[in-house]
Amino acid sequence: MKKYKFNDVERTALEKLRAPLAVYQFIEKRVVTLILSDGFCELFGFDDKAEAYYMMDNDMYEATHPDDKARIAGEAFRFATEGGRYEVVYRTLTKARNSYKIVHSMGEHVIREDGTRLAYI
Repeated sequence: MKKYKFNDVERTALEKLRAPLAVYQFIEKRVVTLILSDGFCELFGFDDKAEAYYMMDNDMYEATHPDDKARIAGEAFRFATEGGRYEVVYRTLTKARNSYKIVHSMGEHVIREDGTRLAYI
């Protein structure tokens, strides 16, 4: 399966959203980040969108509380491979890295017109 590409208008609109949104695709047993909104970057403390994309593709759970990592990684794998709904509550470090905040993350799959299945979280 190849990586889905949003058109420029759709990509810009989704990336400019103030609400936290991430769009992923499961390709060859790996989660690939397609879209991160401005609201997502603000929530997780990313000043640089390129850094946010890099972290989501390479160490998605880096700031997640150690006690929560295995649970949410397992749920994310279940969601990617089996479908259904994704809903987890976990702790993540704040931008200053001196305290945790609680995040309630929800997601569902959307089937695009070409049949590509994407995860909107």
